[in-house]
Amino acid sequence: PPISDKAFHLLEFWATFFFAIVTCISLTSTPKSILNIYNSPMTLRLILFFNIVASSMPAMLMSLNTEYFEIISHQIEYLNELTMSFIDLVLLWSLCKFEGANAILAVIASVVACVQLAIYNGMGRTDDGDMIGEVPAHFLEFTFGIISSLIAFAFCMDNKFVCKKEIGQILYGTHIDCTICQASSREYSGTYVTSTTAKPTNFNRYGSV
Repeated sequence: PPISDKAFHLLEFWATFFFAIVTCISLTSTPKSILNIYNSPMTLRLILFFNIVASSMPAMLMSLNTEYFEIISHQIEYLNELTMSFIDLVLLWSLCKFEGANAILAVIASVVACVQLAIYNGMGRTDDGDMIGEVPAHFLEFTFGIISSLIAFAFCMDNKFVCKKEIGQILYGTHIDCTICQASSREYSGTYVTSTTAKPTNFNRYGSV
């Protein structure tokens, strides 16, 4: 073969881990309000955390012993497709919003994870104990990975255009021209000012309004 089985799997699992980090950075560094991307920022942050943890575990296990941990590492990776596909759908939804998206995102994410697990585990084993469904599961995984990378690229480019527009409005316009500056956000409502008996204050990205 052009590449050894160990080198192939190490590249596969570590690439998945680094892609999870890239996705996390793209979401946490977005100029948009997290509430405009998903209505539960804490849930989204937890999913990002579990995505990084779940993608790092099989990579480390395969680095320790490829043959011994190969099957369990694939099980963890394909189960982690639940969080990966959910994050991708959140990114996609932020690019083209539509009503009633939360339930649809959860269903599609679950279907993607279940299909890969079903293919990997449902086709039986060879005489040597290897999974027959490993190759078709890899084809599905890499196809999903290509789609995920395209969605992440589109999300990053959209953020770039938003940043460029807002910087131009800040430099050459008035404060009221800045769309993001004027965007009210509940992310900043849990402050000392709003928790006291004083009159509640609405906060945007740059202070009270």
